[in-house]
Amino acid sequence: NYASYSLEKTMAKNSDNVYNFLKQLIAEYKPKVEAETKAIEDYAKKQMGPHFKLQPYDRFYYSAKMKQEMLNISDDEVKPYFNGDIVFCNMEGVLADTLVPECCPFCFGMPSVFANGYKEAGFNLISVGNNHANDFRQYGRENTAKILDKMGFNWAGYATKPSCTFTINGVKYGFCAFSPNTAIAYLHDKQLVANTIKSLRKTCDIVIVSMHCGGEGKKYRHLTRQDDYYIEQNRGNAYQFAHDAIDNGADIVLGHGPHVTRAIEIYKGKFIAYSMGNFFTYNTININDEMGLAPIFRFKVNASTGNFISGEIISTYQTKPNKGPHIDPQKRVLKIIQELTAADIYDNLPRISNDGKILPPK
Repeated sequence: NYASYSLEKTMAKNSDNVYNFLKQLIAEYKPKVEAETKAIEDYAKKQMGPHFKLQPYDRFYYSAKMKQEMLNISDDEVKPYFNGDIVFCNMEGVLADTLVPECCPFCFGMPSVFANGYKEAGFNLISVGNNHANDFRQYGRENTAKILDKMGFNWAGYATKPSCTFTINGVKYGFCAFSPNTAIAYLHDKQLVANTIKSLRKTCDIVIVSMHCGGEGKKYRHLTRQDDYYIEQNRGNAYQFAHDAIDNGADIVLGHGPHVTRAIEIYKGKFIAYSMGNFFTYNTININDEMGLAPIFRFKVNASTGNFISGEIISTYQTKPNKGPHIDPQKRVLKIIQELTAADIYDNLPRISNDGKILPPK
């Protein structure tokens, strides 16, 4: 239906070339859709018995249930590393149980039931501030907020909720998330960013800032210390944003958006991860080369000062078909972080050992 809608909408504005292109696109994806439909039918029969007949209104339920099992990392080899007071991730997209006509061609959404996977994996802090938070428009954002609240997650990143506070083990945390997109806490609004961080600083022991910042892909693996432009959009200056955030009171800055891992830094005693790569994605995402590598950052900070004490990098990788990230015995992303940090960070160089240990600069 979405392909048909796109075809009609585009034909009103464009030529036969577009029509033929979309016809080819539909023809290419038809076998994939038929194969997925059969997989869903087989799964439903396995659950309900061989005589069960899948109805159109059942399809979404069994599709979501099947994919949740495929994507569940609760028993995966990485879960033992998710045992900190804070277990953070960026949710790239929204929780949505229906398409909307205004969706962009690359809609990042997942059924609401997938929120169970985040909970079972151990995540307790989620950023929704990213460039795919608008893919299902207002419905997607509102449904995501409702589900995350219902399940008790700590989260932030929408313009309607740029920050949150919570207490764990007697420590009060403040969290805020920013992205260079509309309807999201706006990364380019310097006054908003500064005021939000300063407000959290007044009442919280530890302030954590999430930034969706930088161009996408291997071309943008290095920090240029300038604004990155990607698809004619200013994706921000990650280096300047992170330093400003700490100058305004942040203790930890966690970056994502480039879909590759970037350098790390200890600035004024505070930890910065400039990009954490693709950790856990579905099959349509490019995970070739370093696009499929990501770190798990485990670190300790002083609860009184917020200063970085020590940490470690756990290297992971993805494969297709994707059933979750795996521990990488080759430690490839660790080597990339060592390389990029040495190349891009001049003054506040953390010490990163070959076994992944991180110590502050000497």
